[in-house]
Amino acid sequence: MPARETVIALKGGRPEYAGKTQQGIGVKVLEGIAAGEHTERSFILDLALALAEDRRRDIVRKTRNGLETARKQGKVGGRRPVVDDDKRAAILARRRRRESIRTIAAGVKVSVGVVHKTLAASAESTPVDQPLTP
Repeated sequence: MPARETVIALKGGRPEYAGKTQQGIGVKVLEGIAAGEHTERSFILDLALALAEDRRRDIVRKTRNGLETARKQGKVGGRRPVVDDDKRAAILARRRRRESIRTIAAGVKVSVGVVHKTLAASAESTPVDQPLTP
């Protein structure tokens, strides 16, 4: 069966493309031990795909283990919150005074999205029968 025109380019290899050569789809590996075009299944391509799968599995395992160890040590990843208690109070007070969200953002020196998020979080934690405006 001649290979079709479709070529799938692999960088680092992905195991889900291993069966494409049997379907008549050419596979082009951009780098590694199996670099080149493959129109039929070969030992080199199978080996490269297996190595890539093992490498990927190791990276995932090591990442999960590292995150778990950090969590046990009390370390938390991610960005720190932009809004502290003072900024939160300023945002809510300005909104009670009916200032626009853009004006609040400029005055408190945070983004419009941060103001939206702060107001939404405040609305969720405020009981329905207790309005934000005095």
